[in-house]
Amino acid sequence: MVLSFIGSGVVLVLFALGLKCVRSKHPDETPFLDAANGTDSIIGSVLMFILCSLSVKQYGYLCVVGGFLLLYGISTSW
Repeated sequence: MVLSFIGSGVVLVLFALGLKCVRSKHPDETPFLDAANGTDSIIGSVLMFILCSLSVKQYGYLCVVGGFLLLYGISTSW
């Protein structure tokens, strides 16, 4: 029961963060573009390439979709 309330709080935070990113003033910027230069492993390089190629608007959509998936998981557990 307590985990459901914590999960609901996380869902609200994900929705708020997603909406903030989608409605950003600069939705087409890639904020982590320079972070991929310091990775050493192949897996880290691929992961950083995928994360660094996303724009702010796409991060917002990922947060909203993650919030819906978490909300679905909470509702099925109840």
